[in-house]
Amino acid sequence: WYRSQFLTDQRDAKADDTYADDREQLGEGSVQLDQKVGDHFLTVGVDGLAQFLRSDRIDDETANRQRVAVFAQDAYEFQGQGFRWSLLPGVRVTGDTQFGSALTPRIASAIHVDMLTVRVSVGTGFRAPDFRELYLRFENPGVGYVVQGSPELRPERSVNYSASFDVTPKPWFAVSGQLYANQIRDLIGTTIAQSTAPILYTYENIDRATTQGFDLQTKLSPGP
Repeated sequence: WYRSQFLTDQRDAKADDTYADDREQLGEGSVQLDQKVGDHFLTVGVDGLAQFLRSDRIDDETANRQRVAVFAQDAYEFQGQGFRWSLLPGVRVTGDTQFGSALTPRIASAIHVDMLTVRVSVGTGFRAPDFRELYLRFENPGVGYVVQGSPELRPERSVNYSASFDVTPKPWFAVSGQLYANQIRDLIGTTIAQSTAPILYTYENIDRATTQGFDLQTKLSPGP
């Protein structure tokens, strides 16, 4: 249970005074089972969320949502002559009372050979907008801006790729690197809906977006 009170009191005037009283009830739960079956390590589980919000800063004053997700993953490892190979396929199915259902599979693999480990993965993602992005209105008259949620927002969906390596040529020296790319549909970002004072900011979906990059790290140990 959360309660948040927000008061703006303008000195020597009442014109811009505001008061908001937000009440939120949030419940989350998760159950997960891990079981080893031969060379496989199986994981299955269920996540649940229920959220209710009552606020003076919401047009209808109340909002609620429920979300349930089931997930499963299989971790398989094979030992060969001088190497070790692992494979991790997984899937998650999410049902949201506001945004329907989403299937987000993912698969990852890794190979370990002596001092070198190489990993690759590809997967999908789903993120529903939160209540702040959907509904809440925040005013800052002293600075001269307002942030207004957008009930028309759509959930983000993405495809994510990554490849990485770790190499330890000496006990005191290691190098690691990662290459990643994320292709996102309906990315949730901010925009200016009104440029005159007070400036009005809101949220919008960006049809297509890409983030990508490369990280490189080295580690030196000068002593034991």
